[in-house]
Amino acid sequence: MKSLILSLMLMTLASQSWAGSLSDDVNSLGGNKALMKKVKAIDPNNRVRVVQNRSVDRRLRLEMDFNYGAYNGGDPYLKSDSIGGQLEFHINPSISLDRDYNKYSNKKTMTVNLELSPFEPKNGTLKDFEERNKIKKELAERVREWTEQYCDAITENYKQYHVRQLNSNLSGNYPEYAQQQLDELKNGTAKLMKFRINEGRKYYKIIQQEYREASDYFKTDAGYRDGSVHSFVDKNTGEVYMAASWNKPAKHVRFDLRIIRDRSLLHDPSFVTWSTGYLYLR
Repeated sequence: MKSLILSLMLMTLASQSWAGSLSDDVNSLGGNKALMKKVKAIDPNNRVRVVQNRSVDRRLRLEMDFNYGAYNGGDPYLKSDSIGGQLEFHINPSISLDRDYNKYSNKKTMTVNLELSPFEPKNGTLKDFEERNKIKKELAERVREWTEQYCDAITENYKQYHVRQLNSNLSGNYPEYAQQQLDELKNGTAKLMKFRINEGRKYYKIIQQEYREASDYFKTDAGYRDGSVHSFVDKNTGEVYMAASWNKPAKHVRFDLRIIRDRSLLHDPSFVTWSTGYLYLR
C-alpha cells in the first residue's frame, strides 16, 4: 500500500513538472507577431494564420455598424425598407455609450394607368391590359373596405368624445341629463352623431349625420339627416382630401390609404377627430 501511494506521488510531481515546462515553452513563443515571424522563417512560401483565444479590450474602444432592410409581402402595393446605423463607444468593459438611427420609407410597387378605357387597350398586349384592370379592380375593392373602416373610426371618435363630456357633466349643472345619456349609450338606444359614405363618380364622400326629432313645422319625420362633408376619398387611389365644399375636395392630398402608416392612423379613433382637425396642413 505504501509503495502504491509513493508511486502516485511521483507520477503527480512528474506531470506537474511536465505541464509547467510545457507552459513555459508556449509562453516563450511570444504573441501573434512573434509567432508569424517564426513560422514565415521556417517556410516563407506558405501563408499561415495564427489564431489564439484572446479577449478584445473594450476600454476606450469605438465601434460602428450600418444596416439596411427591405420588407415585402405585407402589402401588395407597397415596398417598405429601412436604413440605419449604430455608434458605440466603450469606456470600459462595463460602461458604454450607444447611439442608434433608423429611417423607414414606403414606396409604391406598382402603378395603374387610371385613364385606360375599360374596353380598349392603348399600350402593351391584351394580357397586360387585363392584368392592369385586374389590379385596378382589386385596389378599388380594398379602397372601399379601408374607407368603411375609416368612417367607423370617425364615428367611434365622436362617441368617445361624447362620453368624456357626459362624465364631466355628472358633477356639473345637468347631472340627471348626463346620466340619462350615459344609460342610453350602455343599452344601445343613444342617437349619437355618426358618419356615412356617399359614393360619387370619382370620390367617396364622408358625410356627418345628426339625429333630429320629428317636426310639424318643417313636416319632417324623426331620423338621421345629412350635415356637413367631413372629407373625400379618391375611389381609385385611396387618397384622402379635406372638404372644400359639399361637392368639392380641397387641394393637396392629406393621407393615402395605400400607405400602411397613413392607413393605421386613419383607422385609429384616437387620431382622427370628428371635427376634422387632423386634416389641416401642417
